[in-house]
Amino acid sequence: MPYVQRNHKGQIVGLYALPQPQPNGTCLTEPDPLPDDDPEVLAFRATHPVPTVEPLTFEEMQRLNQRYEKVNKEHEEIRDGMLATFMVWSDLENALCALFYALLNQRNSHVAHAIYFAIASLDGRLKVVDVAFARTAKEQPNLRPLVPFWKTTLGAISRLKEARNSIAHGAPITVVVNNRPHARLASPFLDVQRFEERMDKRQLPGLSANDLRGTAKAARERADTVDELNRAVIAMWDGDDATLQQTLARLAAGQRKKGHEQEGASPFEPSDPP
Repeated sequence: MPYVQRNHKGQIVGLYALPQPQPNGTCLTEPDPLPDDDPEVLAFRATHPVPTVEPLTFEEMQRLNQRYEKVNKEHEEIRDGMLATFMVWSDLENALCALFYALLNQRNSHVAHAIYFAIASLDGRLKVVDVAFARTAKEQPNLRPLVPFWKTTLGAISRLKEARNSIAHGAPITVVVNNRPHARLASPFLDVQRFEERMDKRQLPGLSANDLRGTAKAARERADTVDELNRAVIAMWDGDDATLQQTLARLAAGQRKKGHEQEGASPFEPSDPP
């Protein structure tokens, strides 16, 4: 027996199992219910059928659980990738600071360290290391073979900055496209302009866990290269030509190994089609 709600014309506009009292003391429904076979009730139900909800089959439940487990695992991998990137980025900053220290050749002094970290932006820090490298190479001929390796590394780090900023300002989200959920690290969900631009290009917004792993790996490789440059500069100042030549050989071998990679490419690309 339903409780009915009527409009100002006396027509039924709603059926309820219980009365619907309101905070102001009124009630949406009439005080007494109508029988299920009341003509008005039957007519309202005929024009407002209640959709039938079929229970999920066991196979459908399994598929839903598998999708949930998959996207949950992807979110865990995204969090791990974010942490890995931030940790290796700290190593990269320290390696750049150590290289600046080596170029200035101020042993037993923290002046170079203080100057490097007094500069707020990464662009400014890279600039001061670049100037120090160029000036030292101009005055110390033994350092000149290192310049191409430094320039390549400088460009790669500048590109990695874009990836690092995307990660630092991103938010983990779940995007559902074609009924498939995807875990992504993207702009905050209210940044509709960026979201729509990617979807219009048939690209998933943001970064996948695989993108984050690639970014952390690329940052680690650049930090290792900066460490090698640091060792070469110290060897140059110490007159240790054997170590300098060995380091040059390792840098050249590493560059040949990466020869198949396109210099200038973005350190990450969308990996999953929508």
